[in-house]
Amino acid sequence: MAGHADRERDCLSSGTFVINAGQDGIHAENTDDTSLGGLYIADGSFTIVSGGDCISASGALQIDAGDFTLTAGGGSESVTMQTSQMDFGAGRGQQTNVTQEETQEEDTTSQKGIKAEGSYIITDGTFSIDSADDCLHAGGDLLIESGSFDLRSGDDAVHSDAAVTIQDGTFSIPYCYEGIEGLSVTVNAGSYTITSYDDGINTAGGTDGSGFGGMRQDQFASGSDSFIIINGGDFTIVSSGDCLDSNGDLTISGGTLQLTCNGSGNTAIDADGSYTNNGGDVTTNDGSESGSGFGAGGGMNGGGSRGGAGKMAGGTGGLSGETAS
Repeated sequence: MAGHADRERDCLSSGTFVINAGQDGIHAENTDDTSLGGLYIADGSFTIVSGGDCISASGALQIDAGDFTLTAGGGSESVTMQTSQMDFGAGRGQQTNVTQEETQEEDTTSQKGIKAEGSYIITDGTFSIDSADDCLHAGGDLLIESGSFDLRSGDDAVHSDAAVTIQDGTFSIPYCYEGIEGLSVTVNAGSYTITSYDDGINTAGGTDGSGFGGMRQDQFASGSDSFIIINGGDFTIVSSGDCLDSNGDLTISGGTLQLTCNGSGNTAIDADGSYTNNGGDVTTNDGSESGSGFGAGGGMNGGGSRGGAGKMAGGTGGLSGETAS
């Protein structure tokens, strides 16, 4: 392994890592100063199977390059997703609500692919992640500049408690509860193929609650800071919830979007605030692009019930670093 620790973060500059861990595969944490505990990965090859998070940092995280093949918590298939009918009251009708089958005992182990409690930057890299919980999870802002992503998740494929910004990249998300979720989501370019049991792209206020030390239900509510902005990119989204669900404004200024909503009571496009199309090529299967699907109470407003997740694997922990205070 080529790497070193500095005052603020553990660093991995290159190398080949094959890790089978009962808990986290690579773990950086500073117990004396929670503002530290960061992790920087410059490059390398990582094959990790973990009972907890594959890669976890209690502070900020940055990945500049590398090949990542990660399986967390038994993978996405360890979480059973199912649809059920829920009555949302007069005027809302019967709505398809997607839930995860709850286990007998509450799961207190975080089982994410790559997680940081602070800010999170991916410059480039190739990522194949199969996780019981989120594949990519940030407690702060999440910035993805480029990369190739094959993501399968029992929860969100890409999640931030704050802002998600994607400059470019190729995203294949064939299995997830929600595809991309954050307080806000801004996409400038890239290719996105998403099949989701709930929303394809969802924004809402609040925090996820699944921070350092366990997976819990999301707690999202509508807020003025919530929005979706799409400036470009090619999107093919098939969802049982809303394809695009903004609990604030939704603005499309470019790109090509093929949106198919298969959920009863949901819509391909759903915005609690204003919806503006300034030049995107948008095709929906329900007419919601022209406004016919608006105001139908589509989507689950970032909510929905999320139950227990994966099975813990046996074994010992992987790489663990505590940064100097």
